[in-house]
Amino acid sequence: VSEIARRVGKERTYVSHQMRPLRLKPEQQLSLAEEILEKGLTLAETRERVREILGRPLK
Repeated sequence: VSEIARRVGKERTYVSHQMRPLRLKPEQQLSLAEEILEKGLTLAETRERVREILGRPLK
């Protein structure tokens, strides 16, 4: 992640957060994508859903 962050000129935490949906199983990614489209989820709502799916509480 650090190398990617350096190459794209972003902070490591930013890149890590952007990659979080990739931690989901493929079927979870598809389900989330459908939910985003159906409900018109915002970025913040999408981040929250990813955290819920991964079983990580919001800070």
